[in-house]
Amino acid sequence: MTFLPDALFTRILDALPVAVVVATMPDARIRYSNHAFDSLLGCPPGQFRTARQLIARACVHERQKALLLRHWDVSLRRPAGGDVGVVPDIEIDIHCGDGQVRTALHCGLVLHEQKLAVAICKDITRLKRDSLLFKEFAFLDPLTGIANRRGLEQHWREATSDPLQRRLAFLMLDLDGFKPINDTHGHLVGDAVLCTVAKRLKRVVRDSDLVCRLGGDEFGLLLEVPEKLERMDAICQRIIDLVGEPIVLADRTVHVTASMGACIHPDQAADLHQLLQRTDLALYEIKKSRKGQWQWWTPAR
Repeated sequence: MTFLPDALFTRILDALPVAVVVATMPDARIRYSNHAFDSLLGCPPGQFRTARQLIARACVHERQKALLLRHWDVSLRRPAGGDVGVVPDIEIDIHCGDGQVRTALHCGLVLHEQKLAVAICKDITRLKRDSLLFKEFAFLDPLTGIANRRGLEQHWREATSDPLQRRLAFLMLDLDGFKPINDTHGHLVGDAVLCTVAKRLKRVVRDSDLVCRLGGDEFGLLLEVPEKLERMDAICQRIIDLVGEPIVLADRTVHVTASMGACIHPDQAADLHQLLQRTDLALYEIKKSRKGQWQWWTPAR
């Protein structure tokens, strides 16, 4: 089958502000691309012969390529009693002719009766950039660059929305003797200490975990609990040891220790509010009895 859109249809597609590509089935040969597509990729018409060649060359990330192909393969299977297959929205990063990487929102449909596949992409690069700037403003601590309380709440919602999510541990850490550092060396040194502690905490956890600054010299860590709970004990002790190492600045060395409380969801706390409350109680108890240590929350006897 040869796909030759008439002049009016071509004018409509070329006027659209979104990229459109049409391919025939089952050979996936590209028969048409509009001006927005050629402009988005920065390539001349006819640069790509097949849809798979387009995906292989234009997509930046292998994971996105695999997901895109998987969605298209599912849509290409004709549903019982249906003539249209729909490819859901997917964000993809693409190589452009000018060497830049742009982000596009991709979707598509398969017209089984006509043996046509239509892919649609909208350039959302600026939208993503603005979204990241907003996220930095709203969810990150401006001094240390780690999450703030709003960032913690957002991460909590994401982590607990996964039905396969395992237990989560929250660790609340408070620096011992931080006020004398501010009083003796000034707030610039105090800020440098806070930034150093934040970097050290980031080194302890995985990318999927969260480090946040709750305020002042108080930090929090939301971690996925290992299958062997005793590994959490080692992680907690490592955090205490790492924070307690001397902090070498440009013209001086300062020392600070940390006390920390810990609690596990859902074993010991049903929600984020209760988790924070009980972790704070554990932190209060350890600071009252022996600073520079850590402990799990335990019910009051």
